[in-house]
Amino acid sequence: MHLVERLECPFCRKTKFKNLFKKNFSDIKLKNFIDEYYQSNLLNQIIKNNFYELCECNACHGIFQKYEPDDNFSNLLYDKIISSKNSLIKKNDFFKKNENKLKQDSLMISKLFSKRSDKIKILEFGCGWGFWSKFMKSKSFNITTCEFSDTRHQHLVKNKINNIQNLNEINDKFDLIYSEEVLEHVSSPLNILIKLKDLLNDNGFMFHRFPSSFLFKKKLNSKYNPTKDCAHPLEHLNIINKKCFLEMSRKADLEFCNLLKFKNQKISSKIKMLKNDLIFNNVLLKTRVY
Repeated sequence: MHLVERLECPFCRKTKFKNLFKKNFSDIKLKNFIDEYYQSNLLNQIIKNNFYELCECNACHGIFQKYEPDDNFSNLLYDKIISSKNSLIKKNDFFKKNENKLKQDSLMISKLFSKRSDKIKILEFGCGWGFWSKFMKSKSFNITTCEFSDTRHQHLVKNKINNIQNLNEINDKFDLIYSEEVLEHVSSPLNILIKLKDLLNDNGFMFHRFPSSFLFKKKLNSKYNPTKDCAHPLEHLNIINKKCFLEMSRKADLEFCNLLKFKNQKISSKIKMLKNDLIFNNVLLKTRVY
């Protein structure tokens, strides 16, 4: 159970990158953040004498944490150290406050496909506690989820959501694959995109949400203190920007779609979409057509 050095870019697999920021986990301000956020002596023992380091790929300009938790460490972090009870309460409160966003997602999905809701097959990858999928299921969409965590899997089964814990064990094809704040956590977002693309039906779509890294690089100076932002230590392993996502999409044989075609066409909605394009925190993809 330890941190593992990443030897290639998680977005394009190139091996040339430069250091942008580096601090030992024993640095007082970084340690104070870790202590306050996780409140775990065990965690402190695991990361002791290790470094929080951010690198930028020379090829795709994606930014990532150079050291990532191995599988055992990751399972401990998300299933034990982070309180499941607090996580569930937090997510429940979030979705209650963002019901309008769920409704907008439902409308967007309906516009993407010219068939009945119950005929639209959706896979939510990394669904967590399943609130998004539960809402979409209430709108009659055909829902399957993929969530690795044992604790969350048990919760999903209890709530009668069809969850498959291993992505490699999914044999079905889907019209839409959705993820929210997942790609920044995984070891290789490029590998995930490639695997998910193979699960798409013809004319299927993917929709991904992730924390914006807009202007983040400008923060990386001697005064920057790691915190709960797009480069959250130990968790947000990948700091996603448009350049690196374009490169990932190219390698996965996917292309960007114009969300304006499928969203509300009001002026206010168009302005919001243009703003989202600038800060880049979501993307709609489809299989590349040659």
